[in-house]
Amino acid sequence: MESFYILFLDIDGVLHRPWDLPATTTLEEHVNKFSTEAVQNLSYVLEQIYKRTGKYTFVVLSSSWRKHGDVERLRQLFKQWPFAGFIVDKTPMGGFNQRPAEIVERLGVWCKQHKVINYIVIDDYPIGMEVFGPCYIRTCERKLLTKENADEAVKNMLNKSEVTKEHVDDLSTKLAIPLYSELIL
Repeated sequence: MESFYILFLDIDGVLHRPWDLPATTTLEEHVNKFSTEAVQNLSYVLEQIYKRTGKYTFVVLSSSWRKHGDVERLRQLFKQWPFAGFIVDKTPMGGFNQRPAEIVERLGVWCKQHKVINYIVIDDYPIGMEVFGPCYIRTCERKLLTKENADEAVKNMLNKSEVTKEHVDDLSTKLAIPLYSELIL
């Protein structure tokens, strides 16, 4: 079974400041306004994990941007940015304050089908994210993804081996959602 890393990625507050643009800005114009520095920091994370382990890090979008289409459509939307080719999935849409549960659900699905070495969540959204411990990298919506965040992400990603069913069940229990073992029946 192939093994790899997963990076759950938010967009707004990580790579982009949508509140700095007029309400009439198109989706494509928003994509063009992503922070080059923040995207370079994301690329650094993906590159460093590969250089140090020989394993890829795949991106699962946990951002509200996921509502703009399926994975192929999202890859096309972000095609000018290097991370686009690493997008393999998106979390389900669960509703307000449900992002941690959405991430755990998707992590469980990926762990069932593959050997996930480790994962990281990069997001500016703090509610409930403490459940992920060092796997959560909180960005500042004004600074976006900094080099310090990227270094922390690499360090934390390399600090653990294989995400287990028990880990996913523990996250599920903390969030009071169905256990991983119940999700796969």
